Amino acid sequence: MSKNTISWATNFDNLINCPLGLTIFSKYLKEIYAHENMDFYQNILAFEKLPSLKKFCSIYNEFVLESLINLDSNLVKDFREKKEKLEIEQNEENYDQILIDKDSLSGQKDHVYKLMKSDCYPRFLKSERYRVLVGKENSDNTKD
Repeated sequence: MSKNTISWATNFDNLINCPLGLTIFSKYLKEIYAHENMDFYQNILAFEKLPSLKKFCSIYNEFVLESLINLDSNLVKDFREKKEKLEIEQNEENYDQILIDKDSLSGQKDHVYKLMKSDCYPRFLKSERYRVLVGKENSDNTKD
């Protein structure tokens, strides 16, 4: 078991930046029917690494258009307007790839991050799944 398990309780970033923590938290989110938030967040992180109109539209169509995530109306409107503007630019300029600001979805990403941190994360820390992991880590540490 990872020595990081207990540190996950000290900071949400410790949890989601640890590959094992991310995997376990994602499984927990599936159990509570909230995995779309992490999927959305991870898709935006991937978009930020390699921004493209195709990825931008894919995120919009998969998560926003289908209402899979809980964004306030201003964030949805902002997303939609950016998407429409980018599509118009692409048609007018006939570029294969429009330059897109990698931070163009930062508001949406931050919103979902805060939602997971304030709602799902505290529930995860109280979950049986997490308590069992911490118990295993504590028992492993006493054997050392």
